[in-house]
Amino acid sequence: ADVVSISLGGRGTATLYSAVMYAVNNGAVVVASAGNRGASAPEYPAGYSEVVAVGAVDSNYNVPDWSNRKPDVVAPGVDVLTTIPGGGYAYISGTSLATPHVSGVVAIIQALRLSAGMGKLAPGDVESLLKSTAVDLGSPGYDEASGYGLVDAYNATLRALDAVVVTV
Repeated sequence: ADVVSISLGGRGTATLYSAVMYAVNNGAVVVASAGNRGASAPEYPAGYSEVVAVGAVDSNYNVPDWSNRKPDVVAPGVDVLTTIPGGGYAYISGTSLATPHVSGVVAIIQALRLSAGMGKLAPGDVESLLKSTAVDLGSPGYDEASGYGLVDAYNATLRALDAVVVTV
């Protein structure tokens, strides 16, 4: 796998951390939902520094009170049209709905690099790229509600193809 998208959260365990590190050490970028409890930090696995933690924003770029704090980036996660168990569609909110947006950007970055004859970026470089190209929300720079800001697929892919990675 090149991208592991995890839309669940809980307590950190040695087994969970080992699984995350196995994926990262084998070149996979792990992206996980921060959680929906309004907590002061992401749940696990998003709480591990090797994981891209994703919070939610609404259509006005506001972070809802229930989105856990200290994410790396945020993405649309309020009233997202999605499939539901048993068939059909519904509008649902949660960081689990925001996470696939970021996972998709990671997949596009790696696929474009490969199709351009460039190697995949290392997981840490992808995380730095997402952070450095995010659209800043709230106060300038990193903030506890929206992290580095709203994931920006366009700028992230352009920077990835330029092979310029800025460590944040």
